[in-house]
Amino acid sequence: MDSQDDIDIDALLDAELVKLAAEMEADPDSPNPYGNELEMIRQFQQNPTMETFEPLYQAHQPLINAASQKYSGGLPRAAVRGQALQRYTQALQGYDPNKGAQFKTHLFNEMRRLGRYKATYSNVARIGSEDRGGLINYFNQIAPDLRDRFGREPTNEEISDEMSLMAQDVAALQKKLSKIKDLPKMVGTLRKEMRRDLTLEEPSEFGETSLPGGSRYERIVTFLHGGASPEQQLIIEHTVPGFGKPIIEDDMQLARTLNMSPQKVRALKAQIRRKA
Repeated sequence: MDSQDDIDIDALLDAELVKLAAEMEADPDSPNPYGNELEMIRQFQQNPTMETFEPLYQAHQPLINAASQKYSGGLPRAAVRGQALQRYTQALQGYDPNKGAQFKTHLFNEMRRLGRYKATYSNVARIGSEDRGGLINYFNQIAPDLRDRFGREPTNEEISDEMSLMAQDVAALQKKLSKIKDLPKMVGTLRKEMRRDLTLEEPSEFGETSLPGGSRYERIVTFLHGGASPEQQLIIEHTVPGFGKPIIEDDMQLARTLNMSPQKVRALKAQIRRKA
């Protein structure tokens, strides 16, 4: 069964690569069908920021989408895509051209691991807390979009269709968010929290209009959380709304909650700010 999955995803991703290369008038068999790909990867490895990540992500997004679609099965798209993005950032961070493999091959090997994720998690109840947090974020985006589209409150069935979730799972998410009366206002709060918790020491680094429509916020959180260490992920989950965990602003209280020293909490926050 696993070998069949490998054959399928190779064919699927290769087809995407050939199509992309044709659109860009590049040779699909060349080492760098996306232009100076190797240099872009080196820049990202030396300085992993949104500025070095986003050009690579935009170039490889169709391949990430293909892998997400291949392995989504009956799982929520948001959870599988979150895992695919984590695999992608790990592929970028771990790629060594001196080992002889092209990045395409290295990326394929990382994306195949999504098959194990699909086999492990057969329903929402078994998905890890970090991915449930991702579903809450996704719900916060989908619900206002559907409200604007229909001109009314969307039904559970409409939300479940959009999120590829069962209706009872949508109801469970709504229960978690029952105290939130104004989802658009929540999005605004998320942006403010993002500026406060994940920017550099000077808030002006991001600028007042740097998060249009929440898109940059979403990319930053996805990138930072997906590529962070487990300890950094815990800090992000307790300082950025939307991960399904209580927000703790005080370093001493956060240290007690996570069973860490206050010095370690502050050091991890500094690491996250540098990445942002």
